[in-house]
Amino acid sequence: MNLNNVFAAVKKASRSLNCMTDETINKILLALADETEAQADFILAENQKDLAAMEKSNPLYDRLLLTKQRIYDIASDIRKVASLPSPVGNVLESRELPNGLKLTKKAVPFGV
Repeated sequence: MNLNNVFAAVKKASRSLNCMTDETINKILLALADETEAQADFILAENQKDLAAMEKSNPLYDRLLLTKQRIYDIASDIRKVASLPSPVGNVLESRELPNGLKLTKKAVPFGV
């Protein structure tokens, strides 16, 4: 895996995300939640492969262990995020320097 290619793809994707409307982002999140539930059996099967490579005594084992209920809870949490107002563009901090320069810190899409 070439990390430079991965980072370039992430940068490109972040620009696209920055241009999406809140409505589009929420539709994507809701579709992701629906697909997560629809693929629960596949996700559980793949999770079993991951667990097989780990010792049960490892403290991370329980954190990695998925159940149908955990998958449905994840999907529910994704839906909750979709129902929240977008923080993108919110002014987090603003100040004016002695030379008159105005600085503004705004919320941007995750990963940007």
